[in-house]
Amino acid sequence: MSTLRTNTLQTLDSAVTVDIEDLVVGQDLLSLDATVNSVADLRNVSKLLKNYVSTKGYYTPNDGGASSYQLDLSDVVSADNGGTVIVAADGGRWKLIYAGSVDILQFGMKRGVFDGATLTLNDGVLATARNWLDSLAIKTRLTFASGTYGYTVSPNWAIQDAIVEGVGEVHLQYHGVGNAWIVDGTGQPGGGCYNNRVYGFVVDAPTTALNAVYIVKCHHSVYKFKVRGAGATSAGIYIDGCVVSRWDDPEVSPNADGVWYTNATPRYGMVVTGGVGTQTSYCTFINPIMEGLVEPVVGTGLLLGGAFGNFFISGTCEGCTTGMATSTVAAGCVDNKMWGMDFEVNSDADIFEQGEGNEYHSCNCTTDCIIVSGSSTPQFFGGRYFNIEVASGVNNANFVGVTYNRNGIVGTGTFLIGSASTTTIACTDEKTLSRGPYNQFNVGVTTGTFIFTNDSGNNVQALLSGGTVSSVNITRGGVDSGVSTSGQYILAPKDSIKIANTVVPTLRILTL
Repeated sequence: MSTLRTNTLQTLDSAVTVDIEDLVVGQDLLSLDATVNSVADLRNVSKLLKNYVSTKGYYTPNDGGASSYQLDLSDVVSADNGGTVIVAADGGRWKLIYAGSVDILQFGMKRGVFDGATLTLNDGVLATARNWLDSLAIKTRLTFASGTYGYTVSPNWAIQDAIVEGVGEVHLQYHGVGNAWIVDGTGQPGGGCYNNRVYGFVVDAPTTALNAVYIVKCHHSVYKFKVRGAGATSAGIYIDGCVVSRWDDPEVSPNADGVWYTNATPRYGMVVTGGVGTQTSYCTFINPIMEGLVEPVVGTGLLLGGAFGNFFISGTCEGCTTGMATSTVAAGCVDNKMWGMDFEVNSDADIFEQGEGNEYHSCNCTTDCIIVSGSSTPQFFGGRYFNIEVASGVNNANFVGVTYNRNGIVGTGTFLIGSASTTTIACTDEKTLSRGPYNQFNVGVTTGTFIFTNDSGNNVQALLSGGTVSSVNITRGGVDSGVSTSGQYILAPKDSIKIANTVVPTLRILTL
């Protein structure tokens, strides 16, 4: 057999150039692979010339959408979905070659700065990719490569057995007025969606949106989200009627510089709720982080409403108006368990407990733990607290091995029990403990506006008392948060406390 040597082969299709070293005379051209720049070029490839074609990108080379496709001559009916099926001008069906996962860029999703046309395009791609995933008899994984993706409408991602995953740092940048990311199993067979896994995303939603992440009636499922902004009266993460699901590292907080996306501070960090017979129950929340929820008026880090038997392991609610609040409304907050959680620097209260049978194991508070009237059988085991207040009429409150007045300073933290409360107390005022000396010192406050900055590498506690103080602000990451005019505050490294006064108060700094 003779051999013709050449450098390239220009096919009948001018869009396709085949790079070859040796072309054997008589060899079937269908056996040769081809490379084109884009999916648009792929649509011009003749089905008479190639079996396999690769693209260098979806729109342009190196845009992240590079893929390989195989011609399916037996298929003459499949619709072009812009991703896994591309129909050429001559009717050839090119099928995406993949193993285990497909990336959203292979459907034509765009990253970067967004105008209206791009947002509309991405809305369509999200819907198409979602519908393709839902149509599969055996589900595969849909991934999002690192980047920022803008859109205005979220499809419903409650797809049984599906995996939707962000790979690297993936921001879902919402530009609409509804819920930014929806996973709603309402109306599905069996009372909801099962075995649904969506994780690895940062959701940026504006103040005009509703909830950033909205998950309803999804069971035996796994989720992982960070939220950097949501509607002013809504939640970063809203969970309703889910059973035996898991949330890994759910986080609602500003970025590392203390700034929310477009200043969109949610009203709540995470809401866990449900109705009678549809409570969110027996779910596990691992290392929840709810921080900086103080705007526009008040903010609650973690709100438990219709929540039954859930587990919260480690994590923190801090720098909010209220760290965590439980509720008696709807189905109520019953038999939930908090293990090793840190509640601190919340201006009104660290814990506002009005549920039934909720348990706190080895948790820590730096401000008030308030058990309000209507609460029943709250259980506290171990942990260190500052003020503990049990309202009149609270039934069967139980404190075992708890330490209050956590800084050990005479005349600061208290344990107050209202009348007619049935409360068991087996706890200790920390000032009676032998914990060794604290590193503490008084700061010479001056009249007017005085600022103290924590220049140490550790957290410190600022104890402010006496004098005539008109305002106190804590500055964290360049952002001021208004707080009360006396009391105690936790300052992280580089935090500042600004005290406006006409009569000098006493400021004591305690190294933690």
